Amino acid sequence: MVEWSPVVSGIGVALAAAVLGLTIPLPEALWPVAIGAVLATGFGCGLVAGRRSEGRWRARARTGSLAGALGGTVLATVLWASMGRAVPRAEDSTFWAINDVIAANTIGIERVPWLYTGNTLFGPLLIFVVCLFAVEGWIAGGVTSGTLDRSPARSR
Repeated sequence: MVEWSPVVSGIGVALAAAVLGLTIPLPEALWPVAIGAVLATGFGCGLVAGRRSEGRWRARARTGSLAGALGGTVLATVLWASMGRAVPRAEDSTFWAINDVIAANTIGIERVPWLYTGNTLFGPLLIFVVCLFAVEGWIAGGVTSGTLDRSPARSR
């Protein structure tokens, strides 16, 4: 049985990362750190979900994995929308930096420029981020110590 309250809390971490990634301009020297932080958001999703859930480590890991996968879906969708300018983003923000890395042909897009146009890039981006965040969430959710409620009635 899935506990939805911890999963929704974990997705909140991805939403917060999306808002910060869209709105805070950064100097170019901090772009690698910011991109790394965005790619590690799945750990935050899983940590929050795992801490708020109950049960043994497997149950917390499943909850963290689900929170990470759904959070990754949210983050990938917002990133894709910001690349197409459907969602406004601040210039020199983290999502601007990710767009710059992709558009600067550092991953070989110059050979297939149609990859960067339209919705073609959304599928691989979504699959990559969802899988990465699900694994990160599974790890973080499984290693947490469980529920935050430490009242004497719960420990019996």
